[in-house]
Amino acid sequence: MNLNGINVEALKNILEEVKLNKEKVKALTVWRTRIRWLGGFKARAYMRRHSLDIDEVSDLAGVDTAQNPVETLLAALGACIMVTFVYNATLRNIEIENLEIALEGQIENILVFLGLEKEGNPGFNNIKIDIYVKSNADKEVMEEIVKESINASPVAATLTRNVNLIHRVKIF
Repeated sequence: MNLNGINVEALKNILEEVKLNKEKVKALTVWRTRIRWLGGFKARAYMRRHSLDIDEVSDLAGVDTAQNPVETLLAALGACIMVTFVYNATLRNIEIENLEIALEGQIENILVFLGLEKEGNPGFNNIKIDIYVKSNADKEVMEEIVKESINASPVAATLTRNVNLIHRVKIF
């Protein structure tokens, strides 16, 4: 049976396999990407067999040929919540007819990013998330799934908890 574009039987089989052998999913706990500078403020991110261009807006001397890094962050958060939402709805046998997630964040102090100030937060303090869904379930169930999805989202968890950024510089 297919629901929300997902083979439910295959999904349930995977979950049963994982319950029996939790070591099986450890391969899904490490994710990698590599970013290559393309000149100016443009970069290309490589993930598995995929790539994504990133550029800065023209207001910040970019060429604006692609989304900028903070837009990419918002997109990653929205996509992760969406995947988790569809997963949770599908497991509950809820059909989704349409789903959109709109996100908005405001940089607290852009001057830190620009090197014009040393104090302040060059990132978001809050991210607004509006979830538009058309489904056969009532609003209360949808709100429950949204809460579950945000709580279970790896990207949301990464953004809302302290994360150590361990960096190394390698000269080539």
